[in-house]
Amino acid sequence: MTQVLELVMDELLDGILVINCCSRKVTYFNNKFVSMWGIPQHILASSDNQTILNQLKTKVLYPEEFLKPIQSLYENDQNWQDEIRLKDGRTLLRKSISIPGTNTLKSCVWIFKDITNEKSIFIDSLTGCLNRKAWDSFGNEHGKKRNHSIQYCVAVVDLNDFKSINDDFGHEAGDRVLKRLGVTLKRLIRNKQDKVFRTGGDEFCILLESTTDISSSIVTRLSNELIAAGINAATGVYMSNQEGGIIEAFRKADKRMLSRKKTQKHLHNSLIHPSHLVSTRKTKTDEEIEMLANLSVAIKKGELKLAFQPIFNTSNQVSWIEVLCRWKHEEQYIPPNVFIPLSESSGHIHRIWDWVLEESIKTVHRWKQNSIYTCISINFSAVQVEYYKNTGFSYPDQIKRICYQYNVSPKCLKIELTETSLLTDSIKAKDLFNELSEMGIDICIDDYGTGFSSLSIMQALPIQCIKIDGSFVNGVPQNLSNTAITKGTISMAHELGIEVCAECIENAEQIEFLESYGCDYFQGYFKSKPLSAEEMAKCIEMHHN
Repeated sequence: MTQVLELVMDELLDGILVINCCSRKVTYFNNKFVSMWGIPQHILASSDNQTILNQLKTKVLYPEEFLKPIQSLYENDQNWQDEIRLKDGRTLLRKSISIPGTNTLKSCVWIFKDITNEKSIFIDSLTGCLNRKAWDSFGNEHGKKRNHSIQYCVAVVDLNDFKSINDDFGHEAGDRVLKRLGVTLKRLIRNKQDKVFRTGGDEFCILLESTTDISSSIVTRLSNELIAAGINAATGVYMSNQEGGIIEAFRKADKRMLSRKKTQKHLHNSLIHPSHLVSTRKTKTDEEIEMLANLSVAIKKGELKLAFQPIFNTSNQVSWIEVLCRWKHEEQYIPPNVFIPLSESSGHIHRIWDWVLEESIKTVHRWKQNSIYTCISINFSAVQVEYYKNTGFSYPDQIKRICYQYNVSPKCLKIELTETSLLTDSIKAKDLFNELSEMGIDICIDDYGTGFSSLSIMQALPIQCIKIDGSFVNGVPQNLSNTAITKGTISMAHELGIEVCAECIENAEQIEFLESYGCDYFQGYFKSKPLSAEEMAKCIEMHHN
């Protein structure tokens, strides 16, 4: 009869484990238990419950909770059940049945049932979080309880500009962002009582069980996790209470999230810029999408830094300083010629401009406090010129406001434009350049010679200086073609009353040649590499005019 029973037990779909409560030895297990848990035969052969339980512990997601009820099952005759989440993604239902008897015969039977498929109807297939159906079910069950003795910290998270991500980069990119957010939010989970739900298209909710108010610490931790993951999202956090329960807490957290999202949108519209403009190229590579996600929070994470490269006059004095933006992500420098074009096509250039402008003016203010007086130049993107033409956004007002805030004169600032900034409808931007010029801000054309600026544009706009691109300076005076172009550019600029700066100076011979044809200013590694603010201050003092 025993043999027949064992054959029947081995055919069952549930895994069975029997432990003698007195000897603490495993007295029986069926084949389904072995295959379900993947326990090696040499472990099973020991029959020692602690050895086998330690092996089971390595398979589960929350080991301590798995082992917690074991001591009590040896001491009482209660039957109970719970759910066990395994590291491989499966969910098992564990039923514990006490078999009464004398001290030597008393046993405990564990029955394991794989309920992964049953649970899957409550799982969001994209992110692996609990879905809306699970949220509704949990909320209904919780709502039936009159006394909400169990309290939760409820956090609502909603992605910013998610529609723009789908429209400009495709739904595949949007899915990647949602997956990334799901993984990030799961990092806040401490035990199986805590839960993460995807309650809407780009909205998530976190429930963290707690007997005390942890909302303040969760706000901080959630913000840090989102920043670290490169995710731009609005959040709202609220602690449930015995009266309202989680549904009321969710409403209040959602209200806080919406209020914060509205505030952020108003701030970007009124003081800064939209965080996203229509991309000129709709598709992005996986590497670019990853980089964009990191770039979106690079400022918050303090990854952007300023570097300063001096421009010298013919007397070897520092005439002004070009401000350069550097991005260091995870101990690796991302080249400007990689992240700047990407920021322009995605709209992140506006946030970078806002940050660079204020940080630059703050630096000038600090130098001024130490009796170091100089001018700086900041690069102005073609995207910003286009944005001005389309919206009329007042960059002069923005500059005035920041200069006033730090007690710095706008005359300490120069704006550098590439020739591509002037290629289309440049006359429409004439009012912007004129207003900047009237404030005492010099307008420079950077990388001159690589675009197609006409003389009419040069005459129509208030341009004070052109910077000859390094590709033409390279090789002079030996390279006859570059020499002719450089000489002609200097002569033409001077005829129009415009000063000339040569970029990418590599040796003294170039300076000697350029000076002989009247070049006014020089910039390049031969004169000075880009420096930190502290190094730049020393350089100014060394080359004091």
